[in-house]
Amino acid sequence: RNPADAEQIFVEMRGLPAEYEQFFFVVKSANRNTLGDIPDGTIRLMDSATNEIILQNRIAANALPPGNSFGYVFCSIFRKDAGWAFRNIDSFTGRQVDWPLLVQALELQQGLS
Repeated sequence: RNPADAEQIFVEMRGLPAEYEQFFFVVKSANRNTLGDIPDGTIRLMDSATNEIILQNRIAANALPPGNSFGYVFCSIFRKDAGWAFRNIDSFTGRQVDWPLLVQALELQQGLS
């Protein structure tokens, strides 16, 4: 945990029912600012038990095209064997997104469906 982080989300994966097979972590701008406008915008996937950084992406540095980066798909976490695994997606979207359709396309692209 980094106290300098503006926002933190905690997800407890242990004990989740089997029907929860995968999660996508996304960031969406709710105003006129693009994700490229966030100075030093960084997103991390961490193991809170060990504080190990599993994956870290700098959003602002990768926001292309800068004027149309209103949504960001960070990664997916999915069941694998007896545990969980993740895939780095690192993909930006425009202002108007059909999220269910995008997630379906990402599942096909990543071979998760």
